[in-house]
Amino acid sequence: MSERRLAVMDVDGVVADAVWRLPLLGDDPASASRQAWAAFFDAAGDDPLIPSGRALACQLAVGRDICWLTARSDRTRALTVAWFAHHDLPRGELRMRPNDDLRPSPVWKIEQLHELAKTREIDIVVDDDERVVAMASDQGFPAMFPPAASTPRHHLA
Repeated sequence: MSERRLAVMDVDGVVADAVWRLPLLGDDPASASRQAWAAFFDAAGDDPLIPSGRALACQLAVGRDICWLTARSDRTRALTVAWFAHHDLPRGELRMRPNDDLRPSPVWKIEQLHELAKTREIDIVVDDDERVVAMASDQGFPAMFPPAASTPRHHLA
């Protein structure tokens, strides 16, 4: 295993304020169409930064590697990388959900945590989705909500 510990951080609701995009999903995000979700993620380049999330990422990056773990579709990789650079976020691996993976976000994220744990010690998982935090904690990963999540801990993906 690598000697540096790993901080795993979500993007939307942690460092990117996605609240303004929620109307694109309609009244019930769980039943939103694939087209609505595509529009939701395609608009992510205009997200405001959550300053407390950036501060946490910078704090965690001291002595740890950062892995950004987001349920955003991989087709938005260039947009996401540009957004990170624009907001001077700590560099790190960016794991994005494959374009054709429509499983619930927590299922995919927990799978990714187990993959990461095969070669790295995960020091902390930061996510605004209560399902991810609960599942990660239940499976032995230290997990927490960000200090000021922009979303009301509901399920964006």
